[in-house]
Amino acid sequence: MFETVREINEMTSIVTDGRAEYVAKIIFPEDVPVYRQLVRISAETPNIARIHGIFTINGRLCAVRDFVEGPTLEEYREMNAPLSDWVVKRLVLDVCRGLAPVHTAGIVHRDITPSNIIIDRNGRAVIIDFGISRTVKRGKAADTMILGTQGYAAPEQFGFRQTDARADVYALGVLINYLVTGRLPNEERAIGSLGKVAAKCTRPDPADRYRSAREVAYALNHPFLGVNFLCYVPGFRTGKPLHMVVASLYYLCLFLFLMIISYGKDAKMDVWQFLFFVFDLVAPVLIITDFLDWSKRIKYTASMSKSNLRSFKIALSVLCALPVIVFMSFLN
Repeated sequence: MFETVREINEMTSIVTDGRAEYVAKIIFPEDVPVYRQLVRISAETPNIARIHGIFTINGRLCAVRDFVEGPTLEEYREMNAPLSDWVVKRLVLDVCRGLAPVHTAGIVHRDITPSNIIIDRNGRAVIIDFGISRTVKRGKAADTMILGTQGYAAPEQFGFRQTDARADVYALGVLINYLVTGRLPNEERAIGSLGKVAAKCTRPDPADRYRSAREVAYALNHPFLGVNFLCYVPGFRTGKPLHMVVASLYYLCLFLFLMIISYGKDAKMDVWQFLFFVFDLVAPVLIITDFLDWSKRIKYTASMSKSNLRSFKIALSVLCALPVIVFMSFLN
């Protein structure tokens, strides 16, 4: 299916299917589960080079991705330095958008560096290489292999503990610092709101960092808020004013509903009021808004197309809400 055009290095080649050129990277059997997930994830975000699948090329197992034309982020900075805070923020948010679904799937990139990010023709930052990615394995004390680029690798990547999304958060902090100052944090610290985000990202203890790329993105968009749990709350995750206003009205209505039905000498809900509150007012919203990215964490829904997933969410919401309404109507 693919023919080799030229070799970039011993692990990577440019290949063609007769219509376009792609990048083929040699992988190992243990990498296959990660890349199968990345095939789906990369199809849904423009900030990851599209991975088309796993193929055998010249007798070697390879992951084949789009060939993204453009300078690396390192080259981009050299050509355009100094970068404004606005440009740095835009580029890092692109990287966060690429990493967010990766982290949701339980995958850690472990090598976020300027050389692994391309600025494409549209000016977007695109993550191109997942060569040392791994899935988080519950219960393991440390990674099997010590990998990562010096300066960008988190302390735990040197054998102290198992890596999770916070290792990528550390690299994001180093990336922010580099884009602002041209140097690593141990050489020169960025200042201002970007410097504050970078400083929290690069704290030695993972527990003191942001927990995921989504939280880093929220911190960049809301530098003075400092309440990152809002990035998980339906209506506040995108930071769009209209969404937040609608969400605030919804939460106000929930609060008023609780106050009204709880008002009285008993000051408590009966069983059916409670079930109505949970299954008809709360659960459908959590389902439709994909609370905590639940659809991406379940194998059955993770493989669905957007249109099928939308229909599934609506059907599931109706199935969740309808029984309580029917039973309450029957009792009345």
